[in-house]
Amino acid sequence: MPTGVYKRKPFTLTDEKHPGWKGDDVGYQALHTWIRKKLGSPKVCSMCNTTSSKKYEWANKSKTYSRNLKDWIRLCTKCHRIFDDSLPKGAEHCCSKLTDANIVKIISLYSTGSVTQQQIAAMFKVKQSTIGAILHKRTWKHLKINTKIVFRVKNNKLTIGQRQDIKDLYLSNKLSQKQLAKMFNVHQTTIHYVLKKLKKGNICHLS
Repeated sequence: MPTGVYKRKPFTLTDEKHPGWKGDDVGYQALHTWIRKKLGSPKVCSMCNTTSSKKYEWANKSKTYSRNLKDWIRLCTKCHRIFDDSLPKGAEHCCSKLTDANIVKIISLYSTGSVTQQQIAAMFKVKQSTIGAILHKRTWKHLKINTKIVFRVKNNKLTIGQRQDIKDLYLSNKLSQKQLAKMFNVHQTTIHYVLKKLKKGNICHLS
């Protein structure tokens, strides 16, 4: 039997050969990672030709976010923002699935408090993250909508009265978080979240 140390060959399946390949259904972050692997990370801006910027990014020319390597351009952060601002916004964007009227309707529906983000996403056939981005004003910021949005508490299993009871029981040192979780039939992290949100100044220990 031969002696010595044998190294296993590295996993070399890439692109279409990889079992996890998603093609054009790839996500935003994964696509940018793939582009960096293919095109590298040159430290020069194609618009202003600067080589002294602290950060450079790959920008998609057509905003279709395809795997066409010729459809990408290397820009410094400043030029990338200028490039994005010059593109059509909202319903005028080539990839938009929503209209201005849809955005008003989405915000109006969520503001009623009777519909969740997931339900709204199903109505308009978009991802829940798309609805969240609209409500948090990360997208469609150019629309001036004065409707006040009140976001729900993440824990929807407990009523306001139950959350107050949890706080009172915990502060009186009668029950631990683990015991409270068992009493209210929720996870211990839910109890921790409730205690953290209810008057932080009155709670001295959350361990």
